[in-house]
Amino acid sequence: MALGTGASRATDGVTLEGQHTLSMFLHRLPRLHEFTELRAFTLKELADIVHRIAIAETLSQNTMGEGQAAFRIFAARDVSCAFLFSSPTHLRR
Repeated sequence: MALGTGASRATDGVTLEGQHTLSMFLHRLPRLHEFTELRAFTLKELADIVHRIAIAETLSQNTMGEGQAAFRIFAARDVSCAFLFSSPTHLRR
């Protein structure tokens, strides 16, 4: 999982967006148990998975750069399949 930055910063003005997104995801991790299928895993197991697979990408300067950075991350980890989650306004970029 690559969480892009695109040069955006969180509301604190310091933390890069990718870092903020990962931090917020981990903070809200208990909500994953709202999905019945994920209740088969303990919250610790889910957190371990996120820590193992999630990377906050912090070098990109735009949407295109985020995609390129994600491809580099995936290639380095031998990922052969990925899903893109984005805002409809970003997809055209």
